[in-house]
Amino acid sequence: MSNALKYKFLLIVVVVVVTAWPWASPWLASNLPWYAETFDVDPSRPVVNLGLDLQGGVHILLQVDVDSAIEYERDLTQSRIGNLLKDQNIAYSAVVKDDLYTFSVTGTPGDREAEVRQVLQDYLQGWTLGRAPGGGFQATMPPAYRTAVQANAVEGTLNTLRRRVDQLGVREPLIQEQGLEGDRILVQLPGVEDITEVQEILGTSALLEWKEMTYPPGTSNSWRPGVGGREATLALFGGALPADTEFYDQRLTNLDGSPAGVISWPLKTVSTIVGGDLKMANRSADEWGNPNVAFELSQDAARRFQTATQANLGKIMAITLCLLYTSPSPRDCGPDLVCRLLLE
Repeated sequence: MSNALKYKFLLIVVVVVVTAWPWASPWLASNLPWYAETFDVDPSRPVVNLGLDLQGGVHILLQVDVDSAIEYERDLTQSRIGNLLKDQNIAYSAVVKDDLYTFSVTGTPGDREAEVRQVLQDYLQGWTLGRAPGGGFQATMPPAYRTAVQANAVEGTLNTLRRRVDQLGVREPLIQEQGLEGDRILVQLPGVEDITEVQEILGTSALLEWKEMTYPPGTSNSWRPGVGGREATLALFGGALPADTEFYDQRLTNLDGSPAGVISWPLKTVSTIVGGDLKMANRSADEWGNPNVAFELSQDAARRFQTATQANLGKIMAITLCLLYTSPSPRDCGPDLVCRLLLE
């Protein structure tokens, strides 16, 4: 046999072996345990990955709520500005939102205007700073900044979805951006049948915040809002909440899960701590074995938390949890007050 024929024969053998190997490998793994262990082959897995058209599955098109991302960025910036002014011992009436892209700082001392401007300019890199119509300063998120926030929101959502899909153990999932606006994400999960569970896992996220409570004038630290409407609380405030305060609803339930009423808590708009400030949080127990939560904050957040807790000894601080949904589900944000923190 000539060398040319030998090479052709060897080439044919190699092609046959390479072609047949994926089909033969599961058979070898099921009959030879050492083979399965050595080459990490699962004989129950299909030889060819079947897509949605062959084995069925879940096809979901999600729309990222980019307006909520912009709103969160604005609210977070408001909180940071409020805390920075407190750090500089600069009094202010309120840091209030004007619209989706704008907030104002009002009631700062006239003789410290230059210091206020410097604080705002140092922190609000990329924002447009001007005068508020009623006095004070107004900060506006410009279009380029909004675009960057939206892009980060989509990228962060993609990464979150990929991590959650990995936990589902789905083989060959498809997760990618779709649409001209870049705010839609296509998710294909072959072999998955329970679409309700998938929507529950993939579609929700949560926003955690620590907030101070605003006590009505003339009330003591033992004051609590009652169950029912907000009218009684508003009456204690003279008919309207302060500009730096909003109502946050705690929805109560009976043991059987039926509604038991609503408590409306007057909480500061500016948050002391937000979820992004947490470096770590774990279930724990105190020295008496009672359930506890141990958490670690970033260095800046720890300083803010220390200042806030020292200033509110014996008073209530609230931990709020607001659920956010990707479209088509709406944003369900009462927000829900999930627990109270009494500082003693």
